[in-house]
Amino acid sequence: MKLSLAFLASSLSLNLCHGFSVQNNGFARQGVSLGATSYLQSLGSGQVATVIPVASSVPSAPSSPATPSNPTTTTSSDSQVKFEHRPFSYFAVDNLKVKGPRANADVGEPFDATRPLGKDGKMSTGSWWCKEGGWPSPKLRDTTEVFYVFSGNGCLTDLDGTRNYFGPGDIVILPKGWSGRWDVFHDIHKVWGVFEHADVPSVITKATIKPYKTFSPQYMTSETSIGSCVSSSDTFLDNGHMSVGTKIYSEGSFEVDATSETEALHFLEGTCYIANSDGSAQACVAGDTVLLPKGWSGKFNVIDSTKMMWVKSTF
Repeated sequence: MKLSLAFLASSLSLNLCHGFSVQNNGFARQGVSLGATSYLQSLGSGQVATVIPVASSVPSAPSSPATPSNPTTTTSSDSQVKFEHRPFSYFAVDNLKVKGPRANADVGEPFDATRPLGKDGKMSTGSWWCKEGGWPSPKLRDTTEVFYVFSGNGCLTDLDGTRNYFGPGDIVILPKGWSGRWDVFHDIHKVWGVFEHADVPSVITKATIKPYKTFSPQYMTSETSIGSCVSSSDTFLDNGHMSVGTKIYSEGSFEVDATSETEALHFLEGTCYIANSDGSAQACVAGDTVLLPKGWSGKFNVIDSTKMMWVKSTF
């Protein structure tokens, strides 16, 4: 399903956050490599994809089980806890389901589209795309949302007027209780995790933006050994109910025994195999997203130094 080039050419001039210069960024996946891969390199080359969801269309999921773009759920028996895997192509814009126009928009004519990955306990994951435009968001959030920006640029304005600009490669945190304003300068495409949890009065209800450059080893706050790997990590938020951060694993392997939390991983660089306890495995590369449910056991085999965003939910 495609939208006419005329629709793409109808660019809005937004004047809500003056002095902000943005660049178009492509997000088409460039392929799978067993060498170290750079997520931003694969997302930052080329032009913005010309396939955009049409408001009247409902796309279907990829149909061929033989292609790498298919979602994977691995399990060895009915009793074994599953992990879910989705490649970047699963969240390609033309695979998202259109929700329709935003009724409260006051700039442009934005509409959005989405596709879920899965839900476990109080955590849901998926992908979202939105056409450029702007709208107020006065209602206090009743969940915490974390998302990684594939492509596009925008501004989240806190209730006190603070403007938080974000773009490709950024991790954005919208805590429970946030309210303010959304402005999308160039069509946004992201992968998200949403968490239901009790109120946390001590947490500041302002948007947080973490740029990609801060995911480098020199910015990591802790380093530990796990199995034959060395893990460097940084935690951006831990409110007692959910947490989010980034981590880097060196080459090697380690085992996981019956996780006590639900965890979602979005791979940014490198190559890693995740295996169930029966040995069935799935290769994960830059752009892939994995949901590890509570109670999962298995093994990580890190082929190349691997960087990822992680989000955890305790329930």
